[in-house]
Amino acid sequence: MATMLSERLEGATSPAERIRATMIATRISFVWLGTRKALTAEQRSQAAESFDAAGDFLSAGKKLLDTRCPAFKAVSAVRNNARGYWRA
Repeated sequence: MATMLSERLEGATSPAERIRATMIATRISFVWLGTRKALTAEQRSQAAESFDAAGDFLSAGKKLLDTRCPAFKAVSAVRNNARGYWRA
């Protein structure tokens, strides 16, 4: 592997050719879970009735995942470590 790289570098005369010989274009992406969701209009109006408020003026959401859970934190740490390694 090292000999192949040194052979490719010997033929590279310009900086652009050296970059082409030693680098590769890549991309890393994550599709991540949402942890919260907004309530529907019906759910919002039902919650507003409990507080004797107008549903249009109430903001509410529901938590889908417990972000304090050790398992969620562990998975998030793996994602963050991979992203940090890739950027470094």
